[in-house]
Amino acid sequence: MTTLDNLGQHSDGGLIVQSQLQKEVTSNALDNLLSNATQKQLAVALADLSGSPSASEAVLSFDDFYGHAVFALGGSPTAALGLLLVPGGGAHFFAVTNGSGIDASVAVGDAGSPAGAQVTVPAGGAKLLHSDGSDIVELASGAGAQPYDLAFFLPAIVADVLLAQSVAARGFILPAALAGSRARAATPLASGEPDAVLSLRRNGVEFGTLTFAALDDVGVFAAAGATVFAPGDLLQVFGPALGSPTPTIALADVSVTFRSQV
Repeated sequence: MTTLDNLGQHSDGGLIVQSQLQKEVTSNALDNLLSNATQKQLAVALADLSGSPSASEAVLSFDDFYGHAVFALGGSPTAALGLLLVPGGGAHFFAVTNGSGIDASVAVGDAGSPAGAQVTVPAGGAKLLHSDGSDIVELASGAGAQPYDLAFFLPAIVADVLLAQSVAARGFILPAALAGSRARAATPLASGEPDAVLSLRRNGVEFGTLTFAALDDVGVFAAAGATVFAPGDLLQVFGPALGSPTPTIALADVSVTFRSQV
């Protein structure tokens, strides 16, 4: 099959030939491929390598790489450095946004075998890159992580209900462990009351918690990894799951500020 010079690495990269029947099928596939290759975003999770606690890796297939323009790194890596490996064989302009919580290098190569020139995208950063099939070249970079705070006031804490919610007007990243976020209660729990564990959710799925202990007016955040929010995503705070009937919760007048990056 005759293919596009670069996007021919993709399974939809075939060209129309004169003798072909149903030429519109190939034409539509090429139109869709070109649209995706210049606009579409793909979420990519960095995963810790077995037996190598110092590295976390993700490997893109030909179709994933040549069929997308932006790669949003995420996941919950525990290594100090990440590696995004892209296939060789064709040229491609693309961008990488790094919400994984760790610095990540981008290179051409197969699993565990990077080759050629690499570019590092810092945690919270973004870079516009080009691959010529062998080397990765940096064309432009974002300003890096910019602070972006989101604040809530919770006058009353009620079990098993949505206490606060905000819709993202722009993309942002909450770092692992929600580092830098703060929570204070004007009215803490009374002595002997069980801990109040508030559920922190993205679009209804828990990514972390906020816990207040008895007599303590400072809340403790917990989150296993960085959490990436896209425009339109919901940041939600739910009351403790204390069962039914729910006891009275003395905790009240809670101020919460999430420290994030854009």
